[in-house]
Amino acid sequence: KGTIHWVSAEHSLRCEVRLYERLFNVADPDGAAGEAGDWRKFLNPDSLIVLPDARIEPSVKNDPAGTKYQFERQGYFCSDIVLSKPGALVFNRTVTLRDTWAKHTNEPVKRDVEAKQRADSRALRPASSEEARPRVPVVRTPQQDARALELVSWYKLSAKDADVLTRDAASVRLLDEAIDAGADARTISNWIINEVSPELREAGDLKFGGAQLAAIAKLVVSGTISSSGAKTVIEQLSANGGEPAEIVERLGMHQLNDANEIAAVIAEVIEANPAKAAEYRTGRTGLLGFFIGQVKTKTGGRANPELVKTLLERALQ
Repeated sequence: KGTIHWVSAEHSLRCEVRLYERLFNVADPDGAAGEAGDWRKFLNPDSLIVLPDARIEPSVKNDPAGTKYQFERQGYFCSDIVLSKPGALVFNRTVTLRDTWAKHTNEPVKRDVEAKQRADSRALRPASSEEARPRVPVVRTPQQDARALELVSWYKLSAKDADVLTRDAASVRLLDEAIDAGADARTISNWIINEVSPELREAGDLKFGGAQLAAIAKLVVSGTISSSGAKTVIEQLSANGGEPAEIVERLGMHQLNDANEIAAVIAEVIEANPAKAAEYRTGRTGLLGFFIGQVKTKTGGRANPELVKTLLERALQ
């Protein structure tokens, strides 16, 4: 699979593109230079590269100055608010596709400065086993970067989440399968990053696929289980496999949505904690969390959290 990216030579417009990078080659030029040093030797000669004869598609010709763009496979840009105008377009890069700061890590000066900083740090505290582990640089491919941009553009994922997901093919495949089964991309993305990724790293092979994640999402949307219940189902799937609906049924995880039943539990909790209820009514609204926790405990975590909050606030007035 691949994507052909091109701009028509016949119809494209000439423009000037300014590629901005960090101004310095080190994070702390003053510190690196020392008291008698010259911070100017740490200036990054590539902090601004001007491409005077770049080409761009004509659809942007009359966009107002300051318009922001994602140039595919290039980065994020905006038209210059002072210089850009029809017939003389100027675009400034605001964010690169990935952090090019890593390309400086092998420069002698920066290496020496960081070595000194690490030595100073070790002198102040004992070394941990985590620090003793060698760090492996993250190397990304153009295909991963392109896929990350697609996730941001198509599904409105954050750039950070898209970066994490595209680090391994299994995560992206899981997301695609769940979306194909009708699930919301951002919900599934959050689960893969926070609930599933550890399992992928540890086991290397999951006992469920995207279809099961989509089924869990539907159970949440329908109100059958809560968001916290979804995490429990994912844990069960990771351990034993199976189908989400069967797990919910077997563990009795159906969310309690009966307002009258929840209200009865709330009444019991308030009656058992009259002093805290009185404090809440005098302004200690932070105690609402305590009452929510008590109701959660009494209902085995099955009560609809939004309904609990609404009914508690009403009962504690």
